Amino acid sequence: MTSSSRTVACLLALATSAALALGASAAQAPPRDVDLLVRQDAALSALDRQLGDAVADARRTPWAGRRQLSLRQQRWRSSRGQCLSDRDPKACLANLYVTRIAQLSSDAGLPPARPPFRFRCDGDPPLGFTITYYATNPGTLVAERRGQKIVMVQQPMASGIRYTAANASYAEHQGVSWITWPGQPRPLRCVR
Repeated sequence: MTSSSRTVACLLALATSAALALGASAAQAPPRDVDLLVRQDAALSALDRQLGDAVADARRTPWAGRRQLSLRQQRWRSSRGQCLSDRDPKACLANLYVTRIAQLSSDAGLPPARPPFRFRCDGDPPLGFTITYYATNPGTLVAERRGQKIVMVQQPMASGIRYTAANASYAEHQGVSWITWPGQPRPLRCVR
């Protein structure tokens, strides 16, 4: 083997080693492209399609925010980038998607998974709330009181159900409902 052949072989071996090392570190590096992450994950792709359907339905439905829908959707899409620095980017994105689907469905008056229900909670005077469930995975609901809407996402539980948002929660267990609402000092016991 000639000197130049050995040099080429050596450079090729070094390049291969560097590529393998770079590939291993790239696999551990956080993703840098939200759209690529969504395309590569079946669950996120399904949520993206579900959101696309909700946006299309909202565009066909007359409602107060329809004119701003494109701008709001563009802002929402830009906000997804925050998940890239999250400890679990896929879970963060899934939460953003289901929250957006439920919020858009509620704002546009799209059909919920089941009819909304009203209930009264402890308080002086008693507080009234409306809960509307939306068919997302994980499940979502929109809790509404006096025009204020909060989208909550279902959380895993051993028994009963629990939905949470940054500043609110709703839970049902053994026929009893509890809601935590901004401005309330403690969870409120509720009945239908």
